[in-house]
This record gives sequence, C-alpha cells and structure tokens, in this order.
Amino acid sequence: SPTRAIHFTGRDDPAYTKDIQFFTMATKGNAVKFGEATDNRDSTAGGFSSPTRGVFGGGNSPDTASSNVIEFITIASEGNATDFGDLTVARSASGSVGSRTRGLHGGGYTGSNSDVIDFWTFSSTGNATDFGNLVGAVHWNQPTSSATRGVWAQGNNPGSSNIIQYVTQNNPKKYKNYRNNYIENISCRLWVAIRFYSCHPQLLYTMTKLEKHKQLKKH
Repeated sequence: SPTRAIHFTGRDDPAYTKDIQFFTMATKGNAVKFGEATDNRDSTAGGFSSPTRGVFGGGNSPDTASSNVIEFITIASEGNATDFGDLTVARSASGSVGSRTRGLHGGGYTGSNSDVIDFWTFSSTGNATDFGNLVGAVHWNQPTSSATRGVWAQGNNPGSSNIIQYVTQNNPKKYKNYRNNYIENISCRLWVAIRFYSCHPQLLYTMTKLEKHKQLKKH
C-alpha cells in the first residue's frame, strides 16, 4: 500500500515460518508482527498488492515441494491471512506483478522451470485463471510493473537468463520479449532500483526510458 510494507513468511533454517510482519514506511523502526499465514512457507512465495489488499501465492512448504495456495490480507488491519484460492499450477520462486485491480503470477519452479502466467482480481476471492505464457520459462525472475504493464527480467533457465519480457495486464495472452541481450546493456543497479520502486511513480518514467532505448537499438 502507499503507507505499509509487508514481509510474508520465510525460513529460519531449518524451520519454515508462518509469520507476517509489517512496518510503516514513513517511520524508521523494527518490523512488527502482522499475523500468520495459513501454512508454514519459505520466502519463495510470490506476492503483490492493491492499495488495500495483499495477495501471496505459491512457495515451498514442509508438506509439499511446491504450494498452489493463494492467500490474502487486508493491509490496513493486522490479522491472519485468509484463503483466497489456488494457482493453476503449484510452484515456487515465481515473480508477481500487478495493477490496482489485477495481480499476475509468472514463471516459477515445479521441479523444472515454468512459463505459466496466472492472474487474479484483487476485489474478489477465487482460483487464479490462466493468463498466458512467458516467452522463456524461468524461476527467480525479477518482476516489476506499472499500472498497465508487467515486466519480468532475468531469472534461471536453468542457468542465468538475460531475457526481459512483458505483458499488458488487461490483455490475456499478450506477451513480448524486449530483446534477449538487452539486459547486457543495463546497469545491475538500475534493475535493483526498478524492483525497489515497483510501486513508485518513478517507475513509469524509468519504463518509458527503457522503451526509448529499445527503439534506438533498432536503428
């Protein structure tokens, strides 16, 4: 949300945890317990939020190698997570992007790399729906998004991938590849900044610059 950041589950070797923690971004200080997830899971779950609701899906749990569980919280009110629905494919290490109304869960690991993209609508609970497929199947990808476009960069496939790919979030089945070697010309610090400011208006400016850079490389 614009005011709160949420940390969802994790792993304190060898134990998995249900803990959900939060902090208020305008005030320095330690995180505070928000509540608990429906199941113990490590940090490989993917998550995104609308201004009011945080949704998390997948990850590894002690009971299964990969989980298909989606759960949600209301960011303004501390409490335990509630079941939202299921992913179309159980997987971990996915990247989640989204807009104010819709979340997308792309890629991941099922024992092999996945190219599946699922989506859900924040305002209503239920199982995820197939959105389309990534250009390249990857896990541990680096996701970011604007109000209209979701981007996944790099990842493992099975070695390091340099693919940047995107979808227009309101158009299922529409996905494109920026350029396989495009990432080689971008500073790693830039991509860290993009991910950190994934909910910040600066992202729109940064993504516009990337588009212009893409066009220049064609000439």
